[in-house]
Amino acid sequence: MNPIFVLIREASGRLEEIGAGNPRLEAEHLMARALGIDRIGLWLRDELPPADAVARFEALLARRLHREPLQYVLGNAIFAGLTLEVGPGVFIPRSETEVLVEQLAARLDRSVPMEICDVCTGSGAILLALLARLPRARGVGIDQSGAALEYARRNALATGLAGRTEWLLGDLLDPAGRRVFDAIVSNPPYIALAEADALAPEIRDFEPADALYAGADGLETIRRLIPQAASRLRPDGWLAVEIGVTQEREMLALLEPVAWRDAAILPDLSGRPRIAMARSR
Repeated sequence: MNPIFVLIREASGRLEEIGAGNPRLEAEHLMARALGIDRIGLWLRDELPPADAVARFEALLARRLHREPLQYVLGNAIFAGLTLEVGPGVFIPRSETEVLVEQLAARLDRSVPMEICDVCTGSGAILLALLARLPRARGVGIDQSGAALEYARRNALATGLAGRTEWLLGDLLDPAGRRVFDAIVSNPPYIALAEADALAPEIRDFEPADALYAGADGLETIRRLIPQAASRLRPDGWLAVEIGVTQEREMLALLEPVAWRDAAILPDLSGRPRIAMARSR
């Protein structure tokens, strides 16, 4: 048997013991990273890897077995077709958030110039994915974490979108001052503090707490964001926010009709309520 895949098979068994979602795939990613090739390249080799590559593989595997997120171990995450740098200090973009990007992009006219603001931008994933789909748009990403914004800046450069981005440090929309936007989008923290113990160790023990938790009911950040957004959107501007799957009723109540219209909660790919959208008056 190919010696590379002997090592991968052994690693897969160890990853299965910690409950990895796809042990074989994770082991292949770790081996590819250790060898400095892509996954497809694994099938083009049939010799025993060099000793230094095996040592790198074991070091990467040890980090993952310690429950460090795979994306941190690899140093990147795939989001909406973009390869983004991630690591300690920045929230890992999830596949369910791609629905937020697609739903908002579908409601914006890609043929006209516009300005988008991404609040709690983290790695810049949402803003960069939107700009990749909207060639005449420019964007502002805001985060209270300087470390996260450094990832966002590097990701903007790597994706060729830096010329259409601006990154601001601070709380919610405060750094934008009186600027107004055509769309405001956010994947804010929305986990209740009491739910922390139920999270997987990969999330609870490694990802930044300020990107996860938002008070006793998980809505503390969203409650502050919505009135700010109402005053910083142009007429008929879109607000799009990711929410927790149990927060649908509360979110609709916050999008009261005096400031908003066409409020709706849209499902994620699993059919769970995930995306809140509304238009400014």
